[in-house]
Order: sequence, then structure tokens, then C-alpha cells
Amino acid sequence: MGTRIAALASSAVAVLALTACGSGGSDAAGSSAARSSAASASSGSTAGMPSAPTATNGTGSAGAGTTGTTAPTPRAPAATYGSSTGTTTRAARPSTGTQGGGQVTGATGGLKAYLEAHLADVNKGDGCDVNIRVDKRVGGYARGSYFAPECEAGKGIWAYSEAAGWHVVHRGQEPPQCTELARLAPQMPTSIAGQCLLDGKAVTWRPGLVAEPDPQVTGATGELRTYLVGRLRTMNAGDGCDLGARVDERVGGYARGSYFAPECEGAAALWAQGANGWSEVWSGQDTPTCATLRSRAPGMPTSIVDRCVGDAGKAEPWRPTR
Repeated sequence: MGTRIAALASSAVAVLALTACGSGGSDAAGSSAARSSAASASSGSTAGMPSAPTATNGTGSAGAGTTGTTAPTPRAPAATYGSSTGTTTRAARPSTGTQGGGQVTGATGGLKAYLEAHLADVNKGDGCDVNIRVDKRVGGYARGSYFAPECEAGKGIWAYSEAAGWHVVHRGQEPPQCTELARLAPQMPTSIAGQCLLDGKAVTWRPGLVAEPDPQVTGATGELRTYLVGRLRTMNAGDGCDLGARVDERVGGYARGSYFAPECEGAAALWAQGANGWSEVWSGQDTPTCATLRSRAPGMPTSIVDRCVGDAGKAEPWRPTR
């Protein structure tokens, strides 16, 4: 659970796939930690901040025999690339010593940019680097395949959301799980998803096929509630420790509250509304830094947060700059 919060703190949401209690993005504010002590600041507490529970190839040697013969060189192990419903095996080749490449075809704009960045993480220059081909796109949904010459291919399904940007919904050689689609892209068109697996059987996917209740959000209404529901869907992994959100105070386009889960770790959070809607300014278990507030929410009122950690590493009064 802790890793998921720390990962959110380090960069804007750009989800490859969500991992259970361990880990796709248009939030201008970026994403922060919500499941572990993701504090990058020193001591000092924020007045009014909710308290949160504390949180934490080889290759064998070809040995020479006594008769002067050489033992066969072991073959490189098979490599796998991930799927949210399993893994796809591909024959590995000796590393070229360079980072992987890979090309994207059939995509333009933000989807192409996302998939190119995605391939940079997927490919490791092992001689079997995959490419991506987008075969069909309907609005914020697309399908295609991962493939490489002389290597096994896998299906790909991608979706766009305000909370997560473009992200992988499914990757693998089998149809996606229906519950997977319901959680990551509940309105995925049938023309994109086709079939999904429900209780081990292939059925035709349709939006709403597997009803799933909204994540728990209290103290928020309207656009803020809609944002938090979408945000939590990208954060939660259905691992029995899924987060809810509570808004304790809101002043105009600013809000303070926390992420929480029964019997699990939580974190305080700050949100702000900008030209592109609501976004997360900060989340963690300590005091936000003044630099974070200045860059992401310079007008945050002192009634929402009144202290921050300055450049010297000490807590000081927060002073809005606009």
C-alpha cells in the first residue's frame, strides 16, 4: 500500500496499470502519496490538517572440461511483459546494451505521445522490443496490439480519463476480465472491448456489465465529488484496502481532507480547482512544502492550510501569493 502513495507523490498520474496495494495523466498538479509516509518534508504540523495513521541474468559460465571441451552456453531466459490479467511470454535475445526502441502506428496526438512514452518503459533493448499498432479508436478509447518480429504478440486496450489521462486498460493475449474493464473503463464501447471474461467464460462486453459501487467520498459535492471518485478509481486496486476520500473543509476552489481506508494507512490531502478542473495539490502524512504550494496552488487560503515547510527545512507560516 505504501508504494502506491509514494509513486503518486513523485509524478503526474500516468498509469501503465494499477498494481495491488503497490502502484496513465492530465492533472496539472501531479499526483502525490496516499498510502505511505511519502513525506519529503521535515517536522512541523499543518494546523487543521486531519491526522493520519503513521505508516514503510545471470548467465551461466561455460566451464572448460578436463578433456579440453567447453560446456554449452546456456540460453537466455524467457522474458515476459506484463498484463493486468497475466503475462505474455516472448523469447529473449542477448541484450544489445542499448535502451529499447519500438514504434507506434495508427495513433496521433496525445494517444501517440502516451504510447511512445509507454514503450520507452516496456522495451529494454533485449532484441525483441515490441511495437504498438492502434487498430481502432472511438473517442477516448482505443484498441490495438503489441508486436515484434519473430516474437509473440499481445492485445492492447487503452482509455482516456480526466483523472488519469491515457492509460492501459488491458494488455495480454487473452480477453480482459470484465471486472477489469468495469473498474478501469466502465464506459468502454463494445466496439472497442469486444469480449471479456466473466467467471472464466467469454461474454460480450457492454458498458455497465459489471456494476461496481463508487469509491467512498464524503463531504464533497458536484465537480469535486466527481473528480475524487475518478481519482480513487485510478488509485485503488481492489485489494481489500481500497481508499476513500473525506473533504473536511472547502473554501471556493480549494479544499482540505484526507484519503483513508479501514484498518489501512491514510494521508492528508489538499485539492485545488483550476482551468482544467479539480486536481490534487499535495497528499502525505507530514506538512507540505511551501515550494509545492507556491507552484501548484499559490492562492491557497490560510484557512485551508496555514503552515508549510520552507526552503530551510523548517515549518513557517504559509503566505498566499495571490
